[in-house]
Amino acid sequence: MRIRLAVAAGDAASARDDLERRFTALADQKPWPDFRKMEEVVALAAKGGDRGEALALARRLLHTANTKPDVFPAFAFISAARALKVAGADADEVRQSLDLAEAAFPQDPKTIVGFGFNSGPIQWGGFGLEAQARREIANVRARLGDLDAVKNMMNGIEDPAFAWRDMLSPDIPVAFLDPLLQTASNALSSEDFTYVRACLAQDLALADPSDLQAVWAKATATDILQTDFLASKRASITYQCLSRVGYFLKNGDLYHKAVERMGQSALASRDFVDLFRAAISWHSFETTAKEGYFP
Repeated sequence: MRIRLAVAAGDAASARDDLERRFTALADQKPWPDFRKMEEVVALAAKGGDRGEALALARRLLHTANTKPDVFPAFAFISAARALKVAGADADEVRQSLDLAEAAFPQDPKTIVGFGFNSGPIQWGGFGLEAQARREIANVRARLGDLDAVKNMMNGIEDPAFAWRDMLSPDIPVAFLDPLLQTASNALSSEDFTYVRACLAQDLALADPSDLQAVWAKATATDILQTDFLASKRASITYQCLSRVGYFLKNGDLYHKAVERMGQSALASRDFVDLFRAAISWHSFETTAKEGYFP
């Protein structure tokens, strides 16, 4: 809290002291440094406009990952890569950290990398650790535009619908989204592919989108609503995502079509949760329309 107050107040010297103090405490934490929170400190420095401090801390994070290995070393290097990216480091410097993360993968997915009090031995490939690391690396690669590397990292990943949903994020440049989705389409069923597209459109609309992001989200939502009616188990959630695109982009026509489709899919499934979700969404649409929310 003190760090955030100093940053918000524009007190550069105080903010820098507080950032370094907090970072050092996290780096010295036992038995392992808290790399995730160190990454958050770097992001806070970058958000405060102190790029020099952010970059210095990001490089310290990478140094710490090299000298004080985490229980799962790959994730420490992934945190370093993200920190370097947000701090504005050169792309090659970010890639070097990602390379170290990949090099830290155990060669055998059955390798035991830890012990849980309740779960017992933890295998690298048996507890979702490998899949998580691959998703996180792929996300940073996507932000860098390393599309072939993303394809290789996501190839054969477990639960591909969840994996692609989790990996694709609003901070990936719009120019890379369609090529990435083309790759995703080869690994997903048509229903899951539509779901992933709808979720991404929603995420963009929610994230204070740029003009390009808003155009992409609207075009994607419109395209999905013009295709055949969805009747899959994810249909209701897919249409809910599209309704949020319409709402946050203040597009009443798109919003109306999405909630209408949501209601139709709920009636088709007869699922209580789908019906309840559709009723709430339809009520919200009518309320916002009556209040003159749409231009």
